[in-house]
Amino acid sequence: MSTSKHSTDSHEETPPCRPRIGDPLGRALMIHGGFRHERQFPLYIERDDGLIIEIDIGAFLQDEADWAERYRWALSRSTGRVLDIGGGAGQHALALQQRGLSVLVTDTSQGALEVCAVRGIEHTALVSIDETPKALSTYTFETILLLGQNVGLLATPDKAISILRSFRDLATPETRILCDTVEPLAMCAFSKPYVQRNLEAGRYPGQARYRLRWRDLGTEWFDYIYLTYEELKLLADESGWVIADTYHEGAAYCATLELRNEREKSRAGTAATRTRSRQVIS
Repeated sequence: MSTSKHSTDSHEETPPCRPRIGDPLGRALMIHGGFRHERQFPLYIERDDGLIIEIDIGAFLQDEADWAERYRWALSRSTGRVLDIGGGAGQHALALQQRGLSVLVTDTSQGALEVCAVRGIEHTALVSIDETPKALSTYTFETILLLGQNVGLLATPDKAISILRSFRDLATPETRILCDTVEPLAMCAFSKPYVQRNLEAGRYPGQARYRLRWRDLGTEWFDYIYLTYEELKLLADESGWVIADTYHEGAAYCATLELRNEREKSRAGTAATRTRSRQVIS
């Protein structure tokens, strides 16, 4: 994950083995952002093979000048009403809101949404990605964001197809999904054995199970997925979307998804315009 660093040191702040279920992300954001005056502790993400990675909590609160270039690329393509799924502390939403766009941030962390409110985000909803289309069934959006490597929230190939199909209920003909992920085969050395086990089990190489940890708090285990370009292209096609363009930045990349039928209509219209132009010129 883009906000993570490998942690191998064992010290007193390492989370206990059996956390109580809570909101570790929200607590960490509230304290790090100065909205709660408590001692800061590291936020971790734990993989189901025992790997523990420390997350850079400050990355959730970065100014636009400090973003990776692919996020500026994505936000430059954001238009109309915006749905920011898994928006965390609202860094992307805040930038878009300041540009005059209407943004709704969703997350499963109540604390993260409270931070959004303190920072001035006007619209938030406590809802998971798979519940979003039903919960927001009366809304449509021109832009759907899955940034911060939130392609991972699609969880598994089958669930990805189901979720992407359901996003069509929130879409207009002009809707774009702007999302980013990391090529799983280019991930760091300590993940290569995990990737290899996935391949041997017939799974996508980037499938994983994680939980978040902060002090004695933890989330439930959840599925997560990193996708190659070809895998994302396949899942998009299966769900009625098409990759319109991409921005690559090292092992990470950002993609724009558009509704397949609308993309085909646009291409047909462009071809027809070129034909008429040739006829006029001749």
